Amino acid sequence: MVSASAREGVRWAAVRGSTSGRAAGTADIRDFVATTTVGIPVHTDVSWPDGGKNDPGKRVVVTVTYPFAPIAPLPLVPKTINLTSKSTMVISR
Repeated sequence: MVSASAREGVRWAAVRGSTSGRAAGTADIRDFVATTTVGIPVHTDVSWPDGGKNDPGKRVVVTVTYPFAPIAPLPLVPKTINLTSKSTMVISR
């Protein structure tokens, strides 16, 4: 679920660059990822490492984190394990 949400979020962001006519910002991308994880609270980080711009040809990175808590506690294992997935794509529009 975590990796699929990161992939879907970055795909959605990659086609909503500054020249698409409906540019997506951080809040828009977080809201979209939330719709892919209905009922599961995830934390979403969004970044544009190539100068922080949402322009075609630049990259967008979406990182999704879910704090997983096993039902049965396991010895020597933390009570919560952060499951994280990061996806990167080049903005196309």
